[in-house]
Amino acid sequence: EFLESCLPVDWEEAGIQVRGFVGNPSYTRHNRLGQYLFINRRAVVSPIISRAVREGFGTTIPPQRFPVFVLHWELPQFDVDVNVHPQKKEVRLRDEEEVIRIIRKAISQSLRKKEEPKILSPKPYVSPNFFQKEYTSVEIPPATVQEPVVTYTVKEEIVHPEFDFTELTPKQLGPRILNTISGFILAEPEEGGIIIIDQKRAHHRVLFEKMKAHSEAQAVQTLSLPIQIDLTQVEADAMREHLLLLESLGFGIREFGKQAYMVDAIPQSFSNNDIQTMIKNIMEDLREYPAATEYVAIRERHLASIASRGTISSSARLSLTEAQELVRQLWDCKDFGQCPQGKKIWVCLNNEKIRELV
Repeated sequence: EFLESCLPVDWEEAGIQVRGFVGNPSYTRHNRLGQYLFINRRAVVSPIISRAVREGFGTTIPPQRFPVFVLHWELPQFDVDVNVHPQKKEVRLRDEEEVIRIIRKAISQSLRKKEEPKILSPKPYVSPNFFQKEYTSVEIPPATVQEPVVTYTVKEEIVHPEFDFTELTPKQLGPRILNTISGFILAEPEEGGIIIIDQKRAHHRVLFEKMKAHSEAQAVQTLSLPIQIDLTQVEADAMREHLLLLESLGFGIREFGKQAYMVDAIPQSFSNNDIQTMIKNIMEDLREYPAATEYVAIRERHLASIASRGTISSSARLSLTEAQELVRQLWDCKDFGQCPQGKKIWVCLNNEKIRELV
């Protein structure tokens, strides 16, 4: 079962080689029992690497699920300390942040290489009745929008003004749209069969990636009065070690003495009610997670929750042009296979599978 659901990993960078397999986002477990790690041909345990693999999947798997993997690492001997465990099962890595960066990149690249349906160039033929209804409806006077008609184009144009219809190539358009039904888009892959797309999950992924790009543009709020934070020695050491990370997340922090820091800006999405407590809580988390990448995952879960509130209805029926635009935006996403909650967005049924179902 694992072999049918796995993705190959093959990455080399900075003298470090990573090879093996990871389960695809649909093949996960509720614990870490399916995780096997080898470093320099020795079976080991590394919570740091396990967490980094999970983070490499981003929002493509649900928060409480764990990926399955078999990974072989080749690292320079001086980068690995195997003497931290009596049976030499657990290892300590000399440069944990570099290893985490590489494994996240390796997993991300493997996910991007997942086989996707081939794009089918639009053909002249369409479903005549549905297509005619779609375009003749545009001529209906605005007042008819209030009538309970089955003309979905006019209704949905009001609900979704953000769709931008432009002339695009077949590759940019994504799979050719065949039809739409309430909640779903039906498209055609090149090899035949049909792609069934959940429009609500597709829209969730599109909105999430737009919001993520916006948040990474450093939306910050400047404090009218800078706040001095007094830290313990341990907290101050953690602050000093992870200052660049905090700045990348939108915090404006500068050293103001041996164990004191001045905060003059925080991320736009954070509350400024009790900044001192917030900073101390962050320092506590950074001490627990030396690689400090968990905050990226927390931010992504927060964005996913916000994006879910703005998605289109699961019962609405899109016009063909709206469906094509949504699919175009979905196929433009980094992760277009799963929504930010880790649920599958689409399934592809080939002709053989369809015959089995009929």
